[in-house]
Amino acid sequence: MIDLGFRSGGGIGDQIPKVSWKGDTSFYMIRFFYNITFHIFIILILANSVLGIIVDAFSALRDQTEAIEEDKKNICYICQLSRDDCLNKNIVFDRHIKNVHNPWDYVDFVLYLILNDQNEFNWTEYRVWENISKLGYEIGWIPGETENNKEN
Repeated sequence: MIDLGFRSGGGIGDQIPKVSWKGDTSFYMIRFFYNITFHIFIILILANSVLGIIVDAFSALRDQTEAIEEDKKNICYICQLSRDDCLNKNIVFDRHIKNVHNPWDYVDFVLYLILNDQNEFNWTEYRVWENISKLGYEIGWIPGETENNKEN
């Protein structure tokens, strides 16, 4: 019943034989209420609940993707400074991203450390090399928001 009822446009009533109300009205009424009950509980409530769960899951994924895109556009990847904070501090956000904290500059620096001999590093380069060569790839050497900057 559930298999054929879901695939039929009108529910289970499309699959079972037709009954005339002229012959036996009590059997007709029983079949009528059975079909209506099936349609209400199975087709309307159960199917729409499953559909609602699916739509809600995709909506949550879309909201998560939009939040990530919003962060990419309005927050500095390196120091977590927002576009609004830049306006308050009279900093041009796009110039800050392009010149001061360009992520590719940090990638270049890490590649420089990987490709060169660590015996030739200066003190700063050696300390960064120690951080990135650890198993957890410590990123404490990348400038970020400190507690003092958060309060200001």
